[in-house]
Amino acid sequence: MGSILLNFFLILFILPFPARKSQKRAFLNYLVSKLAKSTLYIGVHVKKRVLFPEKLDFSKPSIIVANHSSFLDILLVIMLNPKVLIMVKGWVYNSPIFGLFIRYAGYPYSEKDAATNLDFIKNRIDEGYSIVVFPEGTRSADGEIKRFHKGAFYIAKALELDIQPIVLIGAHEVNPKNDMLISKSQLIVLPLDRIHPSEDETYAALTKRVATYMRTAYEKGKQTYAKVDFWGPSVLKNYVLKGPVLEWYVRIKWKLEKSNYEFYDDCIGERKVIYDLGCGMGYLSYYLHYRNHKREIVGVDYDAEKIAVAAHGIKKNENLSFITGDVLSFEYRTMDVIFLNDVLHYLTKNDQQKLLHNLAEKVNEDGIIFIREGLKEDGNRFKRMKLTEILSTKVFKFNKVSNQFDFVSEKEIADFALKNGFTIKKIKHSKATSNVLLILHKVKNHSGVEEI
Repeated sequence: MGSILLNFFLILFILPFPARKSQKRAFLNYLVSKLAKSTLYIGVHVKKRVLFPEKLDFSKPSIIVANHSSFLDILLVIMLNPKVLIMVKGWVYNSPIFGLFIRYAGYPYSEKDAATNLDFIKNRIDEGYSIVVFPEGTRSADGEIKRFHKGAFYIAKALELDIQPIVLIGAHEVNPKNDMLISKSQLIVLPLDRIHPSEDETYAALTKRVATYMRTAYEKGKQTYAKVDFWGPSVLKNYVLKGPVLEWYVRIKWKLEKSNYEFYDDCIGERKVIYDLGCGMGYLSYYLHYRNHKREIVGVDYDAEKIAVAAHGIKKNENLSFITGDVLSFEYRTMDVIFLNDVLHYLTKNDQQKLLHNLAEKVNEDGIIFIREGLKEDGNRFKRMKLTEILSTKVFKFNKVSNQFDFVSEKEIADFALKNGFTIKKIKHSKATSNVLLILHKVKNHSGVEEI
């Protein structure tokens, strides 16, 4: 609709206006930039962030290269400044909807190679415009940065221009390729430092250097800026259309737990092999998976119905799996991280010790065991926590139970830790109940308990 209105405005007002074509082109590009920005900002459910805008110097033309995973990428780069033109494909140039204002605005086009129309591009550069090229050539289906074509870098070398890399984060989550919906998430524009091609550097080598630079910045940018509020909508997507009660339960659970999940992720760091025991419907596993898709995460739960819900998510790769199993008899591989969130009190005292000693043998050095439990030493707070468990299992029946609850004491966990080479950090996990988080860290030299 915006494009059609632009065409009418161009025909009725801009073309007849008595001014130089370059001035009318500049005004049209101003309108295009503002239309792109207004289109993006109409979606109030999507947060927009432009980081380090001082790195964008549009007073000095450059070849702008950006990763491409969504139609929204086009709007994100156009909105940055009216002096931005995108290299378009021939079908866009000849489109009855886009073509008229695209041609008048001076957008360069190429059928197969961005290096064509070099004279046309030089004329736009001389007018002060920067040219945007998506070097992948087409939208990435999974959001990851694919192989770069060399055309943009040939142009930069041929015209002796700087390259301005821009990393776009979140567009794939908001509007992936071939999807009509604008989903809730965040759009992050991350400009990088300009790159100056060296005289003796081939454009093939330049292509490789920029691609590596942008992939590294993309991964680092996601780890730094795409945290719990960024990935929350993606996690929740896995639970829609599976019943209103289930969806309601997961949404409430997510709001209560998300700050804890972000804390877990920070603690895990680069550790890769993770077991989420008693994973339930898997929302913690999904979050940790989205934060780093290279992690190998196994969710285990004895409730087959919950595992079926977790396993049938809409977006995950082979590194995330969910298995129905008994945590006591499950065959574990060596691992870096174990979660035991609200698990131990479902087991008898003997089974608790059996499970902990089994896991202690499987944890790699520098590995972590997270144990979240209500500690029975804590009086009234413990009673309130026990009541919530009774409501969960007996009344609402969100969790199945076959034994009487057998809650642990801090001394029992401390004794286990000190005998098996773990230090302990204790964190008060809830103001309302006696839930605490015990972080057991496997190290060579261990002693003491730290409380936060």
